[in-house]
Amino acid sequence: SAADGWVTCSGVFVVDENYSFTSNPEIIFVTYDENDSTGYVDWDFDDVSIKFQSGPAGGLEIDGTDAARWGVNADVHITSSTLHGDDAQNGRVKAISMKENGNVVVELENPITPVISEEEAPGYGVEIAVTSRNIKIIGEDDGTYNGGYLQVFHSPGVAQVIEGVEFFNMGQSSRKNRFAIQLLYNGNVEGTSISSNSIRQSNMRCISVDGTANATIASNVGAGVSGHCFYFDRVSADNM
Repeated sequence: SAADGWVTCSGVFVVDENYSFTSNPEIIFVTYDENDSTGYVDWDFDDVSIKFQSGPAGGLEIDGTDAARWGVNADVHITSSTLHGDDAQNGRVKAISMKENGNVVVELENPITPVISEEEAPGYGVEIAVTSRNIKIIGEDDGTYNGGYLQVFHSPGVAQVIEGVEFFNMGQSSRKNRFAIQLLYNGNVEGTSISSNSIRQSNMRCISVDGTANATIASNVGAGVSGHCFYFDRVSADNM
């Protein structure tokens, strides 16, 4: 009992990839007391137990409204459960199955670190987005962080439709007006839609709108992007 000097101690120990080489793990209790002449003290242990708390997640259960249309081998991006964007994760869909409640179970090829769900913490749950598209535009990778770019330039009155495209390794980090997608000095382009696109590993921004009005920018996904993902200059107006 506590009256006899017993105390209860507990803690969490994380077994990560650094322990993957361990074939026969052992737990050794080492005590140290700076006030003791020998540097060690005698401890009595009782009721020692180890309980599994959680491990890598093999997939996610999500709302089936959109995910039911996702396909096997599609890439997905899972936002961070912390305040650090670097804790975001990526995965590839291995299988998809429907549940009776209408949700979808997305099984991933490789496990991920468990994330915060909307059920656990309303308003703080992570979001998941599919980043694969059937149409892909891939910038050449020459190691200089200067990939490809798509620019609509000085085209007033001409509606542009860019929808359902995957842009990979686009944008140029050291050059002006070289972004993954840019509408530049087009004036009124009513009817323009830049929607449902995926911008991945962009070297500079996702979508930049400069001197352009009445364009619809909707349901686009950006992941692994340097700089602002979406940018509207002060001259742009009436975009949504």
